[in-house]
Amino acid sequence: MSPQKEVFKEPIVRAETDRLKFPKLCPVCGAPSEEVMPLTVIPNQFQSLRPSLNYGTTPFGRGQRDSFSPMKKTFYVPVCEGHHYTDEGAGQYRSYCLVFDGLALSYFILASLAFGDELWRGVPVGPWFFFAVGIFVSFLIITYALFRPGPVEDAVKVVGFDGGLRHVWIQFKQEQYRDEFMKENAMTAELVKWVQRA
Repeated sequence: MSPQKEVFKEPIVRAETDRLKFPKLCPVCGAPSEEVMPLTVIPNQFQSLRPSLNYGTTPFGRGQRDSFSPMKKTFYVPVCEGHHYTDEGAGQYRSYCLVFDGLALSYFILASLAFGDELWRGVPVGPWFFFAVGIFVSFLIITYALFRPGPVEDAVKVVGFDGGLRHVWIQFKQEQYRDEFMKENAMTAELVKWVQRA
């Protein structure tokens, strides 16, 4: 697969992961920070922004090489009291949600087959299909609500990591906050307008 160039309208920040410092301001509203919120990111969900680090020779020929990386990376972002929240238990709720989504999808498929059979035979259609559609759509809405990013994740969006997790690419929603971030990390961060994804 050839690398793809992704261009951003507003510059994003490329910073050293280990020397990252967030300003003492809330990234959502700009108020002085009173709390610190952990922002956890799973690096494995991002493709490397340096294709040369992802490809190598494997026993099955030339292909993508899985490099060892931590399961998750946590950044501690200062926030105001109004935007501070914890997601304790959210992972468990999301797991339950995925299980129930699978069950609702199975029920929807079975109801669709029964619906098709009833139409084919010319028999009056029962309410089970519409009930299954309602359940499936309800679970999709709940899943969307649980998996959508919160206000802090929306204000501080991790675009990706390089292959060795030495640098992180971050997109900030507020331009003023981005400028403050650049002041805090003047020696270890730079503004970029594009990245090249593997």
